[in-house]
Amino acid sequence: WKHSLACGIGARLIALERRLPKADRLFVAGLLHDMGRLVLYLESPKVAMSVFELYRKERILLREAEARVLGYDHQNIAEALLRSWKYPPTLVLTVAHHHQPTGCEAARVEAAVIHVADHLVNAMRMGSSGERFVPPLNPQAWATLGLTPGVIESGVSGIDEQFEAVQEMFLGQ
Repeated sequence: WKHSLACGIGARLIALERRLPKADRLFVAGLLHDMGRLVLYLESPKVAMSVFELYRKERILLREAEARVLGYDHQNIAEALLRSWKYPPTLVLTVAHHHQPTGCEAARVEAAVIHVADHLVNAMRMGSSGERFVPPLNPQAWATLGLTPGVIESGVSGIDEQFEAVQEMFLGQ
């Protein structure tokens, strides 16, 4: 929850910084971006254990272990689920491409926002969806958004300032 909430907050802040329309839709995408992992953990715990065994043994990114064990990763699981629930196509594509934002022209900017927010939140160690490494930042995602280095400092501050209020609203904690 902490990772998802922080990513949603970070995505919304980046969207506001870039003056993207309907910034709250990117908060939702940030909340949902790793839901495929939750589905995997809940529905296939033995397979998830195999993913984690490979992840620990080879010290690779968790999504790389998912792809090697399953042939796909948590982005694909989330994409299938969101499509089946008939979520808006842009939201589906944003979540489905948050690790490869330049691989989806239809939601390139939105996926780049989630990619950068996810990277920032992982670097801040705000919760975890199981990943212990900070996934590499795609420089094309950064360039797509036209961000400046100052966004990192303001993003960290903004996430820290808003996190407790949002957590309390969603989790009552």
